[in-house]
Amino acid sequence: MDKKIKFIKSFEGAGDELYLDLVDRKLNEDALRELMVLLYRYKVDMKQMARFLTPQNKSWFLDNKKAYWRRRVFGVQKIDTKK
Repeated sequence: MDKKIKFIKSFEGAGDELYLDLVDRKLNEDALRELMVLLYRYKVDMKQMARFLTPQNKSWFLDNKKAYWRRRVFGVQKIDTKK
């Protein structure tokens, strides 16, 4: 069974940090969700995921107030939705 994550080119660890080299900065919805699950599972700070917000994914990624990741990614402060 291939356990490789298709959108990750390579990875490197240093201490308690993990560096991922992604195939493309514009991840599709499936890849973005898979990455969020990975970060959530290993208790990695999810705020760094906010950089993946686009007009195309805004409706499910940011606007979904019931999503488990919303507060972990975007916090509780007022969010600039003009991206």
